Amino acid sequence: MVKQKGPGKAFRKGLSVPEFFRMFPDDAAAEAWFVDHRWRSGMACPHCGSVDVRAAKHRTMPYRCREKVCGKHFRAKTGTFMES
Repeated sequence: MVKQKGPGKAFRKGLSVPEFFRMFPDDAAAEAWFVDHRWRSGMACPHCGSVDVRAAKHRTMPYRCREKVCGKHFRAKTGTFMES
């Protein structure tokens, strides 16, 4: 039985390290990309699902839900595996 090898490095798909750093030169660029991909149809509160969301002046939690019942602050990583 002949064991087949996987594709070589030249055939792998994905980003190279230089491509990655060109795409994300700083934290702000990475967060902007993440926000765009997480909320493609518009930002929504991860706690209650409301779309009535505004920017907040909170340093670590830059967004705030405007629903009277919720009103919680959150950031782009809230409710994802990257939260902690």
